[in-house]
Amino acid sequence: MTENTFTGADLSNLDLKQLNFSKTNLAGSNLSGADLSNAMLNEADLSNAIMLNTTLVDASLMKVSMSDAAVENGSFARANLTGSYLSRSKFTATDLSNANFNGVDLREVRFSGTLLTGTTFKGAKFIHTEFRDNDK
Repeated sequence: MTENTFTGADLSNLDLKQLNFSKTNLAGSNLSGADLSNAMLNEADLSNAIMLNTTLVDASLMKVSMSDAAVENGSFARANLTGSYLSRSKFTATDLSNANFNGVDLREVRFSGTLLTGTTFKGAKFIHTEFRDNDK
């Protein structure tokens, strides 16, 4: 599934484990309840995506564009988001443990009630980034 377009698609509650969505346009897609564990999403566009109860455990999301995304009650545990652009996204009650946010643009991103144990942010850009009620 490389270089495809799923703009605004309803991919909710699907088993998408280990699939390759690299360079795929998923902007505005509904990924609620989807399981993308071990999936490849490098350089994908997830802008304005809806991700409620979405699982991205061990997923590769390097250089992803994920601005204005809504992530709630999901898991990005051990996910690699190196070099991604996440401006204005909101992560609420999400497991981000041991995730790699190195070099990520986190402008105006809001982390609320997230699990951040072991998460790395080396070289990340923090401009008006908000952390509230997170476990460490």
